[in-house]
Amino acid sequence: MSKKKYTGFLGDLSESQAKFLQKFKESIKDDLVKPTNKLERDKQDVNCLRYCRASRFNLEKTMEFWENEKTWRAETKPHKLKIPDFVEEVKLNKMYISGEDKTGRPVLIIHAGKFMPSKTTQPIEHLIWVIERTIKSMEHPVDNNFVILDVKDFGWSNFDKVTMKKMSQIMMNYYVERLGKLFFVNASFLTKMIWGVAKVWIDKDTKAKITFEGGNFYNTLIKYVDPKFIPKKLGGEYEVPNWKKLLKEEEMEDEMQEKKEKEASFEKEEDDDDDDDDDEFEKEKNMSTIKKKNY
Repeated sequence: MSKKKYTGFLGDLSESQAKFLQKFKESIKDDLVKPTNKLERDKQDVNCLRYCRASRFNLEKTMEFWENEKTWRAETKPHKLKIPDFVEEVKLNKMYISGEDKTGRPVLIIHAGKFMPSKTTQPIEHLIWVIERTIKSMEHPVDNNFVILDVKDFGWSNFDKVTMKKMSQIMMNYYVERLGKLFFVNASFLTKMIWGVAKVWIDKDTKAKITFEGGNFYNTLIKYVDPKFIPKKLGGEYEVPNWKKLLKEEEMEDEMQEKKEKEASFEKEEDDDDDDDDDEFEKEKNMSTIKKKNY
């Protein structure tokens, strides 16, 4: 009887993997927020398991992944990127989130034929912003996404070796295990030639998540993604939103976040005032006790 092979995902951990997860969490406890319910705990475990799987449950390597990403995020502040920083990129609708796949993972659409190195100004910032959006959209305890890479009209004129390499390195080093599936559609012979150049920067675990489909991709794609989340130009039902709508949504989210932060700050001030009142009451109580004793 063959030994069961565990995937390292939540709900499919061996006893040693489960113990490793707890050991890792203990090692980074100062960086973690204590969960208040099961969903928050599951989300935290799912996120921590990304680093564990990427390192093949090697603690030294897991810590290295964690620290590298923490340092990078502190220096680059990717969560602060906003549409006005690269609005010309967003206007082209070359990268966007359309919904979820059938397992609940965010679906990221990339139209590679719209990448024009001679005209593109901030493709890396745009990519980071989109990835941050997919992470923010993960309401379920999931940790990776499903990427549909449309390579129709993609050729050598769209290929920027330096930018492509940097994008790959960012994904592998600072968004470890965020890629669940990369699904190429409209792949041609030329696409595979270009892929032959690009794949040298990509590790073997990532390569195993990649599927190539030509023009007759639709029936295979709908096994993973519902048509309502597949763009109309790829045969589905999803209507790509206007960039102005995305900008408005982002502004509303920022306003809501600012409101939450103000409310949290106000509640903290009230708690501090209550603590001060309690301290003053205790002082008065102690003074009264002292006076009675002296009397």
